[in-house]
Amino acid sequence: MQRREVKVIGTGKYLPAHRVTAQEMDRRLGVPDGWVLKKSDVAVRYFAGTEKASEMGARAAEAALASAGLAFTDIDCLMCASGTMEQPIPCTAALIQKAIGQGHSGVPALDLNTTCLSFVAALDMVSYMVTAGRY
Repeated sequence: MQRREVKVIGTGKYLPAHRVTAQEMDRRLGVPDGWVLKKSDVAVRYFAGTEKASEMGARAAEAALASAGLAFTDIDCLMCASGTMEQPIPCTAALIQKAIGQGHSGVPALDLNTTCLSFVAALDMVSYMVTAGRY
């Protein structure tokens, strides 16, 4: 059997419009200036407000497909790797699939929720699936 290589050929992201700086968080929390940045090392956060995880995931998926020069019909599996699932069932990946108009495509959709490590864990899991010839 020929070994199949796995590589990232496109990436995508989506950030909500509501941008909040560490300085604004300092004011909201009533702590000294610079406290939030010192404790978290996060200068800017983005708050989703009413946007759902699947809506944001759909925008990121569309950007990743465009970056790779692919259409949804070119993929064999959709995996959502996140620490913020929208609901237990159906999984967020299925909701993303529906949001991009591919809900009845027959492409398997699954989630891997391992908090901050979700991307790394999903890449590891999918690489084994591809290498094994499953996808």
